[in-house]
Amino acid sequence: VTMVAWQMIHGDGEADATHAARGGLPLRSDRTTRSLRWLGDTRRGNDLDVQVSITVREATADDSAAIAALLAELGYELSPAQVAYELDNQPDTVVLVATADETPAGLAAVNTRRQLHEAAPVSTIDALVVTERLRSQGIGEALVRAAENLARQRAACMLDLHSGLQRVDARRFYERMGLGVIGNHFIKALQ
Repeated sequence: VTMVAWQMIHGDGEADATHAARGGLPLRSDRTTRSLRWLGDTRRGNDLDVQVSITVREATADDSAAIAALLAELGYELSPAQVAYELDNQPDTVVLVATADETPAGLAAVNTRRQLHEAAPVSTIDALVVTERLRSQGIGEALVRAAENLARQRAACMLDLHSGLQRVDARRFYERMGLGVIGNHFIKALQ
């Protein structure tokens, strides 16, 4: 049995559970501190109830070391200083950080830009990772839902995501989240 509850946490600490239950995460372009807390993914097993409190919020420079460690789990080696620079210098990208019981546990970097062929904005999840030891706790789902809400807020016509072929478990997760495989992604390194 799995029970799930969401609570909206505003910058002033006010809760709006009704809005959050409908999927609302009003991250605004002025980057006001707001977050979405997943109050529970309560799973019963061995006569114990385990509840993980998950909060998804916009990253700050204080998260740089945790973000660097999470990106390293995907094979990307950036220093905390490089992460801080990128956070400050990518105005079209919002990095969402998920914490589980106040410990950084995952991130989603969401870039929104207009695409000529869509004649509309498209939001792309450029990076999505949940630390290995905390996977299957609802953190990835919370991040994808927050990214979807951010994309809607930015009037994106779709949410796009690229994933490496070697990430078979991730692909299954994305498909469960409603993201479909529609084609191939080609790259050529220039440096």
